[in-house]
Amino acid sequence: MKQGLIFCLWMICSILTHAQVEQILYIDSSNIQEIRNEISDSVYGNEAIPEFQLATGEDNESALASMYPPDNMSSMEIGVVNLKHGFTSKIYILHPVKDNGLNIPIIYHSGHGFGIFREDVVANLGSDDDTAMGKLTLGFFLSKGYTVVGIDMPMVAENTWPIEVTENNSVYRLYGHNEMFSLENPFYYFLAPVKSVIDYLQTTRNCNEFIMYGLSGGGWTTTLYSAIDTRVRLSFPVAGSIPIPLRVDQRDVGDMEQYYEPFYNRFNYSTLYFLGAAGEGRKQYQILIERDNCCFSLNGHLLWENDIKEALRQSGLPGSFEFFFDTFSNTHRISAVSVDSIQSHIITDMIEEKLKEMFLLSSSRESNTICDNDTMQLYLPHSDANQIEWYRDGIKIDTATSNSIEVGQEGSYNAIVQNISGGVISTRTITVEKQSISQPVISRRGDKLYSSHPSGNSWYWNGQPIIGPDADILPSKPGRYTVRVSTSNCTSEFSEPYDYGVTAFPNPSSFSLTVRVPRDLHTVSYSFRTMQGAEVLKGEFVGETVIRYNSSLRPGIYFLLLRNKSGFQNMQKVVVIN
Repeated sequence: MKQGLIFCLWMICSILTHAQVEQILYIDSSNIQEIRNEISDSVYGNEAIPEFQLATGEDNESALASMYPPDNMSSMEIGVVNLKHGFTSKIYILHPVKDNGLNIPIIYHSGHGFGIFREDVVANLGSDDDTAMGKLTLGFFLSKGYTVVGIDMPMVAENTWPIEVTENNSVYRLYGHNEMFSLENPFYYFLAPVKSVIDYLQTTRNCNEFIMYGLSGGGWTTTLYSAIDTRVRLSFPVAGSIPIPLRVDQRDVGDMEQYYEPFYNRFNYSTLYFLGAAGEGRKQYQILIERDNCCFSLNGHLLWENDIKEALRQSGLPGSFEFFFDTFSNTHRISAVSVDSIQSHIITDMIEEKLKEMFLLSSSRESNTICDNDTMQLYLPHSDANQIEWYRDGIKIDTATSNSIEVGQEGSYNAIVQNISGGVISTRTITVEKQSISQPVISRRGDKLYSSHPSGNSWYWNGQPIIGPDADILPSKPGRYTVRVSTSNCTSEFSEPYDYGVTAFPNPSSFSLTVRVPRDLHTVSYSFRTMQGAEVLKGEFVGETVIRYNSSLRPGIYFLLLRNKSGFQNMQKVVVIN
């Protein structure tokens, strides 16, 4: 009673005076890595980190895993980390039925006694009359397509340990965690397994970012480990610790790893919270439970959350710290509400950004233009873990659900990508424009022919392409010249033909038509035909001739066809009038 009264008075005074619960070390960009290195030295000393090794034989079996519902899990790998003095840590890598493709493992660290499988069933899910607030956290994250790594504390579950350890000529009997602190570098036994499996997954499976959560002692491990390893981008310690000055209730003292003075006199919990949050894209989201029947049922909103946030602000470092006080659960667990809150932060603080990096909307064309009767492709990277919806000008295209779409209309296109993890993003917008090129017109100035378009012209002589010229051409021989224009991906119609070196006048005419061609064409034959193809006049000439109409030639449209034996041919439209 007296302790509780003193504690209440202390809290009131602290709130009124805005005093920090603990003095946070001054940390900024100039010394943060030095501080982390100092903590790592305090944890590991000179101990080498043992390699994570996939288990074989009997070690590749787990009696505890058999009690866990297999839903959403396709397979499990078991590995062993062999620590100093015969300590071992058995680690479980659980693979989902359907992978989300993000390559971000989630590490779940259990607390004292149960091990990850029993803890998730007995504590987190709870008894039959309490499952409304419970949830299988391993199964939940497996259903979201994550690979989940399960780690237990030393001397817990299927981990093994020696009964006695001889060190520095002294013999130590080990009954629990407290006796481990008679050994050198005691924190090594708690954190080395975490580092070992992270190193393994990074080296062998290219996993560079991790999410970590844990309950009770696992929450404490999450706090301490995330303070020194920035590969843990998001950390969610649940019911794991409170600052030591606030531990006035005996149940909040914990085992010696929670209050080992040689360590915490230098690195207090507020400093560890700060370090777990600091870093580009990093966040620590601490969860405590109001009606926790074990420990640490304090509201960090009132006591230390603002201290951490202010220290981060003053440091100029990126990163964020938030606190969630679970008022729904009535026991020591990661409740369904807490899991949903963790999931929400994973989505907003990491997955949406990751999806935007992965799913960049691309186009098959650099210019994003289409022509009449033309299509182009828009596409996203392929993944079976996503549902994709395509939109044009904000309206869903019901027939498009794959990772690509064929576009034949102008408009603004984007896609909504929903990943199995729960992340949903809208891609960038690509605006597709339709480009129409007007039919070019040929004109003559002097000896040259000119296109009405200044660029992109392709010239043809009697239907054969001419290599080289663009806006204008100096014809080298008489004949029928045409031009068409290409811009980006579009090509115009052919121009009306221009007959160079051939003149027929007057046109229209009543009585006769004068025809001139270059004399070097030698003998040219002509055929005067109706629109139905019937020949009404014919003859031959060199250089120039006058075609006189006979009295039977009716007014109308006729075609004059000119040819020679060298392959020259030309056709003129002629109008005969009264």
